Amino acid sequence: MTDMFWDVATSAAVLSIIGVVLVGAVVIAHLPGFVERIWPEAEAYGMAAALVQAIAAGLLCFLIGFRASDERAENASLKNEVAYRQVQIETAEETAKDAERLKEEAEAKAAEAKGKLNDFRKKFGASDGCGWTDDEFDGLRNLRGAKR
Repeated sequence: MTDMFWDVATSAAVLSIIGVVLVGAVVIAHLPGFVERIWPEAEAYGMAAALVQAIAAGLLCFLIGFRASDERAENASLKNEVAYRQVQIETAEETAKDAERLKEEAEAKAAEAKGKLNDFRKKFGASDGCGWTDDEFDGLRNLRGAKR
């Protein structure tokens, strides 16, 4: 709710209205001869116009300053967000490069393992199961020295 108030209070329309009031108050307060020719009764409002002029000038300066400060803060926030997004993009790119490198290493290891498997199959023959007999297993156990 307060954001909406300050958005309206610092809008161009409100600042323009305050500027018009300020100009009108300056004319009534400081140009009495000119105003007397147009509006003779306005001379009585000279002191009040001076007060309105001071209030309008102060209010206008405050609101313009608030708007400028708000815009600077928003720009700083947007710059921080852009910098954060840029860091995220750079991190994602580095991660993608690392993933590509790891993929290539895995493919190389898989190709090496496949080559060893093909060499093994050429040497011992390709079979779906184990081609060794019980006697061969017993011979291996005897080599190791373990008894079953």
